[in-house]
Amino acid sequence: MMDNTEKPNILIVDDSENNIFLLEAYLSLFDINILRALSGQEALDMIQGRELALALIDINMPVMDGIELATLITNDKSRNTVPIIFITAYPLADVRQRSCYLSGGVDFLSKPFDKEILISKIRVFLELFRQKQEVYANRQKMIQVANELTRINKSLKESENRYRLLFESSAEAIFIIETDGENAGNILEANKAALLMHGYEQCEILQLKISDLSIPSEKEQRERNIRRMLQGEWLRGETMHVRKDGSHFPAEWSAGSFTTQNKKLILIFVKDITERRLAMDTLIAQEEFLTTIIENIPLMVFVKSAKDLKFVRLNRAGEELLGYPKEDFLGKSDYDFFPKDVADFFTGKDRKVIQSNSLEDIPEEKITTRNQGERILHTKKIPIPGKDGKPEFLLGISEDITMQKKARDLIKESEKLYRTLLNASPEGIIIMDLDGTMAEVSDISLETFRAEKKDDFIGHNFLILVPEEESQNFFELLQKTEAEGVVQNMEFHLLKFNETVFISEISMTLIQEANGKPKAFMAVIRDISQRKKLEQKLIHTERMIGIGEMATSIAHEINQPLNNISLSLENILEEIKLNNAVDEGYLKKKSDNIFGSIMRIGNIIDHIRTFSRDKDDFIPVRFDMNTSIRNAIMLVTAQFKHKGIELIVNLEKNIHPVIGNTFKFEQVILNLLINARDAMEEKMKSTGGYFVMKIEINTFNQGGDSIVEVSDNGYGIRSEDVENIMMPFYTTKEEGKGTGLGLSISAGIIKDMKGTISVTTKFTEGTTFTITIPSTD
Repeated sequence: MMDNTEKPNILIVDDSENNIFLLEAYLSLFDINILRALSGQEALDMIQGRELALALIDINMPVMDGIELATLITNDKSRNTVPIIFITAYPLADVRQRSCYLSGGVDFLSKPFDKEILISKIRVFLELFRQKQEVYANRQKMIQVANELTRINKSLKESENRYRLLFESSAEAIFIIETDGENAGNILEANKAALLMHGYEQCEILQLKISDLSIPSEKEQRERNIRRMLQGEWLRGETMHVRKDGSHFPAEWSAGSFTTQNKKLILIFVKDITERRLAMDTLIAQEEFLTTIIENIPLMVFVKSAKDLKFVRLNRAGEELLGYPKEDFLGKSDYDFFPKDVADFFTGKDRKVIQSNSLEDIPEEKITTRNQGERILHTKKIPIPGKDGKPEFLLGISEDITMQKKARDLIKESEKLYRTLLNASPEGIIIMDLDGTMAEVSDISLETFRAEKKDDFIGHNFLILVPEEESQNFFELLQKTEAEGVVQNMEFHLLKFNETVFISEISMTLIQEANGKPKAFMAVIRDISQRKKLEQKLIHTERMIGIGEMATSIAHEINQPLNNISLSLENILEEIKLNNAVDEGYLKKKSDNIFGSIMRIGNIIDHIRTFSRDKDDFIPVRFDMNTSIRNAIMLVTAQFKHKGIELIVNLEKNIHPVIGNTFKFEQVILNLLINARDAMEEKMKSTGGYFVMKIEINTFNQGGDSIVEVSDNGYGIRSEDVENIMMPFYTTKEEGKGTGLGLSISAGIIKDMKGTISVTTKFTEGTTFTITIPSTD
């Protein structure tokens, strides 16, 4: 055993000289002798013949790890039990704790070291060592006293007094235990400290066995210990003792046997370590709690020594951000990882924090990481004072704001792009809130509406641009946009600031917040006045082409009444020639026939003149589709009969009336009939065979809609052409035949009537066009 005058020996074993250097720095506060070793074998060689107060051993070392070394030290029978603190860089949950405790470990230290916790733990274990030495010294004294009693009978009373003085004045509980026969385990002696510690009176405690003061679960271990002590071993350990009131408390004990008057007894020293346990548990809990918080913070947290600005702690988020394990950082400075100019910047800020002893907020600092390249951090640094109030450490918290910075830059760029697009758009763009109040307008909107400045729009309701008769339609447009998200190409009459009205095409889009809540409307406005005029001319041109193609049928329709007139006049003249007079009844009959034919010619000419008008200033009215269909059929009947085309007409008698321009609708039917004729002629030309050419026209009611179907058994339409068949200037006819505008114009006319036109076809077998128009009933 070490002499009390010698300094306590503390062994440090770590394969990292930096860690040993750091521990030596912390342990320099104590009056101790430090034994340092870089490997397990070096440590074993070094401690031969030396008593150890404490061993600090790194778990993870090459060749011989810390657990193996601890086992060898603990099992060394030539020395007293050495308290071992394991050093680890891993979370305790990941450490082989059971193996560590079985090898003799009593505690753990996590890297990076917390100076306060480390010093507190070392102080506790040194105090334990000191007390142990005192216990050993007391034991020696007691043994000497016992031997003295045996050897010197004459001075028994004096020795007894010395023994009692030592026995009763001890701060630790002391028990003397019987070892023989039925009385084995009986408490023969207990000092005042033992009585106070366990809550008994002297007469009470002497009626007990030592087993009555410890928990039953340790019975077997206690019996083994007694056998070892009777063989001469002096043992120590920790257990749970039981007070008179049944409460438990942790106790540290040391015990051995001695002989007096040829009788073997057991001497036991017991110390209540409740406060020490609480202190250690509190330290451990605080450390674990602090570590848990720091390690789970999603921001990089680092701690530097204020003395040399070297890292002493780095959390998991810091490891992930920088791309290095924390062990690589501990004990090193910024200059070990970053370029000099960057390290100069970091350390400059660090020194400013330490010198000013105040918080430093760094909004942006660039850092080059190992795996993620350059990142931008928002860092806050704050000094952590020591006992003297001066900064001892520097705490830094860094948030990676690279993505936020990029997002802010993108937002700025997006805003710039938004403004550019808004003002560069060739069409007017107006942003309005959900009530229609205008908040933003594009530059082209000023020209479109003949405004002088944007203030003429902003803050005003969009209704100032809408004629009164269109206001209800505007509200319906807003409601539809809010319900559907987008409404495209709606025709509206709008007002310019000079009070003139123009035809526009509006596409309205709902702007939503990130959570999907409606926020505003964006209206894209196109002045289509000129386009409408051009469309009108195209419609008229297409109509005239149709009339031109139907010239033969029209001539036939006129020739037939002309022939009737001619025959009637010839009959009258022949009657006069034969009879020199004409019967009045006969003349009236022939005259009525002539006048009827003249009226028929007039009606045909009036209808063609109206149909072919260059101006479409007709007001939309309710009309009967069947009448328009018959008028269109009249223009083609003769031609179709001449070409051998069978025309089958099935018109619903009570067809629902619709609203629109009857002549435009007639133009649609005429276009479909001409296309059907061309498709059948193409089929006959391609196949080289004869077939009965048929066109069937059907009208019927379906729910609230009026339906028209025009079917033919012609060539049909190829599948690749179907989706483009309604596009302007797209035609499947041979070059020089057809303008490619007929179906496009027809689709526009039906759209104006709030209807749709669709096609079903089978190549080489035929095509059906279906027109669906909502009725007015």
